[in-house]
Amino acid sequence: DILLSRIIHNLVLPKPMNKHYISLLALFCVCKLSYGQHQFGPRLTALGNNSGAVFDIWNILGNSAGITKVEKSTAAINYSRHSIDNELSTQALAIIFPLNNDFIGISFQKYGLSVYNEINTGLAFAKKFGDELSISLKGNYHQIQITGYGAAASYSINVGVIYQFNEKITVGIYSSNISNRGYINVSSDLLIPSGINLGLSYQASKKIFIAATLNKNTRQKIDMRFGLEYKILETLSVRAGLSSRTLNQSIGIGLVYK
Repeated sequence: DILLSRIIHNLVLPKPMNKHYISLLALFCVCKLSYGQHQFGPRLTALGNNSGAVFDIWNILGNSAGITKVEKSTAAINYSRHSIDNELSTQALAIIFPLNNDFIGISFQKYGLSVYNEINTGLAFAKKFGDELSISLKGNYHQIQITGYGAAASYSINVGVIYQFNEKITVGIYSSNISNRGYINVSSDLLIPSGINLGLSYQASKKIFIAATLNKNTRQKIDMRFGLEYKILETLSVRAGLSSRTLNQSIGIGLVYK
């Protein structure tokens, strides 16, 4: 385990500043934002990372109670490229096993580039009580690694609840890193993100779906997220999202066949 200050000192002073180290330094300059770079799959990402009260396989990275609508054993993969560096990317895997009213979920996500990366693996258990209530508990293992300098690891616990009042209105709440753990022997700036999320979704019609999430992390301002999905055809949907904290906008298209 290496202190962040020493890592930056070693990177800046003795090393040649090639493009990857410049990108790495840029990541550290915004380290509070660089952690927890969850890519919630194409649908939730296009909806503005609305994970509070939406049923989706990729909600295993958010409110894991949202995996309880997966009807059969399913695996999904996600790959995202980022604009800071051509090599900077996120790779993720989600696997769900439904067992009657119980659901086992496995997640893996890697974010970074060749000289720096974050890895998050998780095991979730979710249970459905009737058609209304779903609860979940998830354990996560976190690791950060810098080539030539070392690695640090830790773990966290997430809990989540989703309640579906009827076919139109669903509410959810989940908390990430409930014990507020950080990486051992590492600067406090590298705390694992900890926060609470309140979500509401509304199925306005067969074609229109609306979602909103109120997110509050311990070291950041409140973030309001809004998302809209419009089903043009049975196989084609368009989506858009907005996040208030950093004024992020998102848009996406979904194609579904059978």
